Amino acid sequence: MAGPQREEYANLFKDTEFQSHLSKEEAFAIILTAAIYVDQQVRRVELQEHFALLSRTRTLSAVSEEERRKLHERAVDAVQDPKRLWDQVGNACGKLLALDKDKKDDGSRNICISAFSHACDLIFADQDVLDTEKDLLAFMAERLEIPPERAREILRVMQAKNRF
Repeated sequence: MAGPQREEYANLFKDTEFQSHLSKEEAFAIILTAAIYVDQQVRRVELQEHFALLSRTRTLSAVSEEERRKLHERAVDAVQDPKRLWDQVGNACGKLLALDKDKKDDGSRNICISAFSHACDLIFADQDVLDTEKDLLAFMAERLEIPPERAREILRVMQAKNRF
């Protein structure tokens, strides 16, 4: 959902306590996977970067390769349908935001910034950023409560990183 209609509902659940059935790892995988599926054009370079991120991010590096494969499959099932993608991403963002707000010292602090940065990295991987991808990043930044200036800074860095 984009444009005025999304803005109208953007703060609907802002002051309610969010409960998600997703694990931290599932939420992270959904956000990364959505970044490559949102434009319905999954490219080889995006998949390569996606699998590299799944294996090297701190959030997922402790998970076995088999479990990462299963996380990827479940995330693809969750986001490959464009009608479900936005709800799934919203749910995943809610889970990560709740973890950040808990301020635990279990590695979840600043997980929102990390997930957003990785999503930007994946979207810029093919050097072709479509409107649907821009909408997704705006949606994620809002749902993850990343301040606009910080989001712009991350976007600039990831765009420059993927340019060369």
